[in-house]
Amino acid sequence: MYPYVDFWLSRGFKLHSISRHMLQLFAGQPGTKAWKRYLSDRACLPGANSETLRHALAQIPLSVEMGRVL
Repeated sequence: MYPYVDFWLSRGFKLHSISRHMLQLFAGQPGTKAWKRYLSDRACLPGANSETLRHALAQIPLSVEMGRVL
C-alpha cells in the first residue's frame, strides 16, 4: 500500500483522499479506535505521507496485523 500512496501523493493527491477508505480496515479488532483516531487526525495535515500511514499502523497490535487475534 505504501508505494500506491506514494504514487498518488507525488501526483498532488492528499493522504486523506486515500486513507479515508481504509478507516474500517481493522473494524472490530484490538487497536482499531487508535488506528482510526491517528489516521483521521493526521492524514489531513500538510505534509502527511506514507510515513503517517506507517505510524497509524503501529497503533494496531502485531497479532492483528498478522491475522492472529490472541
